[in-house]
Amino acid sequence: MVRRKSRGLRLALALALAFSMLLAVPLPAAAHPEVCDSKELESGSSSQISQLASKVFSSINVFASFLAPPPQLLHESAEQCFTDDEIAAMDDSGADLQPGETDSSRNIRLIGNLRKTGPLAGDTSYNSDLAFWGKYAIQGNYEGFQITNISSRRHPRIVAQVDCPGSQNDVSVWENLIFTSTDSRRTNDGCDSESIPTAEDPGEDYWEGMKIFDWSDRDNPVLIKSIDTD
Repeated sequence: MVRRKSRGLRLALALALAFSMLLAVPLPAAAHPEVCDSKELESGSSSQISQLASKVFSSINVFASFLAPPPQLLHESAEQCFTDDEIAAMDDSGADLQPGETDSSRNIRLIGNLRKTGPLAGDTSYNSDLAFWGKYAIQGNYEGFQITNISSRRHPRIVAQVDCPGSQNDVSVWENLIFTSTDSRRTNDGCDSESIPTAEDPGEDYWEGMKIFDWSDRDNPVLIKSIDTD
């Protein structure tokens, strides 16, 4: 009889610990704020669950104090959900810009500007990446790239423009070498290539890859190597 009572007590304790551990696991909405529909929904649900748990398991939760909290609970207090209004309030740009207008935060202001010119000024001559080396900025463009002397921040000066089509012409630079990437089909690997529409099937007779320019002479970059990467 005593053994049965002992077994029953151990079973009751095991169930109590199991329920306590279950209550200690955070709800998905509390552990991951990105899945919250709103802070109010989370707050209301948590309140109802807490009240129910308090009434039903108040005598059981004492065992939870002996358990180490799950790792995610250690950071739960720093997490929160945001309502749509709160998210909107975080947008401090306040800028309703028209074409050609500029605006910025108080710690950024426009001090110099260069309009696109020459072979890089067409309607489809989109700018791509920027790379920097010393006092020079290299601006990639779907039609080539431009080297700009930015030693005078207020008065940048165009040093050279290279007419070498091949979107996107993303640029990288290292010492006296400029690298441009071409990820669109071209008729050849030179700067006189033409675009091949993607709707056409060129077979194997097309080129995509990387071009390497020597710009030891800053005023006159020279294509020295094309590498097929497709």
